[in-house]
Amino acid sequence: MHRCASALGRWARLELADGRRFVDACTSFSSGIYRLSDEWRPRFDRRRDEQRTAEAGIAASELFRYVLTHPLVWGLILLKMVTLSLEMGRSRWVPAVLESAGVPGVLVAVWIAFVMLILRVFAEPFVEKLAPTGMLIASSILTAIGLYLFAFIETGMIPLLLAGTVFAAGVAFYFPTMVGLMSERMPRAGSLGVVLLIGMGFLGSGASNAIMGDIADSNMPAALDTEQTVSVLEQIESRYPVYVAAAESAEGNLEALATLGYRLVNVEAALNRTRLALEYYRSEGTLDGGLTGNALRAVIDTGLSEESELIGEASSILGPADNYGGRMAFFWVAPFGLAVAAIFLILLISDKRKGGYAAIRLGSS
Repeated sequence: MHRCASALGRWARLELADGRRFVDACTSFSSGIYRLSDEWRPRFDRRRDEQRTAEAGIAASELFRYVLTHPLVWGLILLKMVTLSLEMGRSRWVPAVLESAGVPGVLVAVWIAFVMLILRVFAEPFVEKLAPTGMLIASSILTAIGLYLFAFIETGMIPLLLAGTVFAAGVAFYFPTMVGLMSERMPRAGSLGVVLLIGMGFLGSGASNAIMGDIADSNMPAALDTEQTVSVLEQIESRYPVYVAAAESAEGNLEALATLGYRLVNVEAALNRTRLALEYYRSEGTLDGGLTGNALRAVIDTGLSEESELIGEASSILGPADNYGGRMAFFWVAPFGLAVAAIFLILLISDKRKGGYAAIRLGSS
């Protein structure tokens, strides 16, 4: 079998008629073309699942009933939602959190992608020696450790690259192994089960970003200097109405708007969000992380040259607070990796008692 040399990809676990074999099939970002030998290429025929289920006497109605009502199918789907959330959450949060501390977070994200590439290209030793449940246990534990490292390491490129390496080693095999587990342990689910598994996984991943955002915002006030933050917000409250009025008077006059150098919608958003943050502070006596963070971000987004000093002060307040809130989000999400590892450990023990992991073939059960 030809080993593919693509930029990033995924591998698939395939079942042959004469026994179980594994193959690492990487896909290119640019072309998405699989470079497979003639021995393996037919295995990716789009009619494969349809033929297999038809030959086993499984009607389409039975396929839908099985997928939609089988508790183990939905158990795997829920696990996929968690594992994909742990994997994809870093795509949004790692660069942003690190850059808020002055660290080039994009470089760490690229390093994570590179380590995942290497591990997936040379996956054969892992898939030959470990059962899927064993791989998922190791993946979950390493992912949790990586998130904990990101939570406690604030700066320093070498320590952060180490954290990224551990995290990448954890998430590298999450996606394909979960898909393979669904395909081998519940083959009656066919393509429908796999598609539902992936689709619900991405849905859970999207929801997890919002949850991590709430966690980050709720922890942000602990890193804010209340007096300094309130002072900046009050300056915005007193100064920005002038810019709003100027933009409103220039409405419809393109030359006047070009002279202003800012947009009405931006300064209005900054002023309104600042008022909301101050209203909460004056009524509760404490800062709300979400409201305060949104106000400071809106002020920075205005880019007012006249208020460059004030915007710089808002940035200096927001950066450390965003970094701390993001690291706390990593800290509180990491235990889900350990919880998932415990579930896969139960599955592994159950398989051991039955003689070891074995793929279920259509027609045999």
